[in-house]
Amino acid sequence: MDDYGPVMADVESSLPYEDHFEFPGLKFDRDGDNTVIELPNNVKVTWDGAKEVEIRMPENQKGKLCGLCGNFDDDPDNDFQIGRNTA
Repeated sequence: MDDYGPVMADVESSLPYEDHFEFPGLKFDRDGDNTVIELPNNVKVTWDGAKEVEIRMPENQKGKLCGLCGNFDDDPDNDFQIGRNTA
């Protein structure tokens, strides 16, 4: 897996582009009021500029993920788990 550093945003600042901006390895686009960031591995992060974030994973990651936001395995019973099968 590639090493990515954390992406941090100061909500009081505006992003350095209007509709489209590319930074080595990242693409930034606007979708209405949302900012969409696409990573080289086709992960897309959509941010509403205030509080909502959506992360879309490519299909080739299905069944390979786990975590509080879900396991991306089409089984809602094992989402929102912390630790060992604790909800």
